[in-house]
Amino acid sequence: MLVVALLPATALATGTIGIYFTHNPGQMVYSPGPMEMFDAYIYLHNAQCMFGGVEFKIEIPPGIANAGFILPEGTLLWTVTDGNSLTYTSVLNGISPGYNLLCTLRLFAVDWCSASGGTLSDAPIRIAPHGITGKVQIFCWTTPPSPLVEAQGLTSILCPQSIGTKSVSWSAIKSLFE
Repeated sequence: MLVVALLPATALATGTIGIYFTHNPGQMVYSPGPMEMFDAYIYLHNAQCMFGGVEFKIEIPPGIANAGFILPEGTLLWTVTDGNSLTYTSVLNGISPGYNLLCTLRLFAVDWCSASGGTLSDAPIRIAPHGITGKVQIFCWTTPPSPLVEAQGLTSILCPQSIGTKSVSWSAIKSLFE
């Protein structure tokens, strides 16, 4: 137990792969308009290694179509029914600056948000484990070799429902917790 306490925080850190709706990672919610084509940026954060590839599956909600990938120069993409693997011709620095753009996903709203007359509401779009390996993983270049490092897939939301701001008495609020 003492050994775990002495490990630096970075040694225990797990990289995350998420889908963002702004070119700079931050916005993980989006409300597409009717028949809108929009981009989703897939970023790796906190890899804690130099890396040359990633493996994951993208789960897209019904009503949203994948119109294709926009890959950084020198990137190879293998897509199978059960997932995606990206390989980079040059090793990427997953330590600094901390965020790495893996690819851009071009999406099309066949259906759209319920607030605009569609049927989508709180629709998750997530990075899930690859169907063949069952993992979200990063191919790290380390010494000694320890190439496959598991990462955590994140979930973003399309068409988030707004939270009501109805005025109620303190008694009504208190009754929710009794």
